[in-house]
Amino acid sequence: MYLETMADVSEEEKEILELVLSLPNRYKNSIYLYYFEGFSTEEIARILGKAPSTIRTQLERGRKLLRTLIQEEKSHEV
Repeated sequence: MYLETMADVSEEEKEILELVLSLPNRYKNSIYLYYFEGFSTEEIARILGKAPSTIRTQLERGRKLLRTLIQEEKSHEV
């Protein structure tokens, strides 16, 4: 998905993807597979060899970290 459609996404989406890709692997992989590739938590768990509850926790923590990164980016723009 990343290389094929980068021309088709907005600048804001590109910035969000860059922030997602900057996350620690344990969050990045889950968030990327869930939001950009459309896998369910159960599918991601099978792909990554983890329990679905672990994936849900990683998604929750990754989203929290991503929100923080987005807020930091916005504060630097002002």
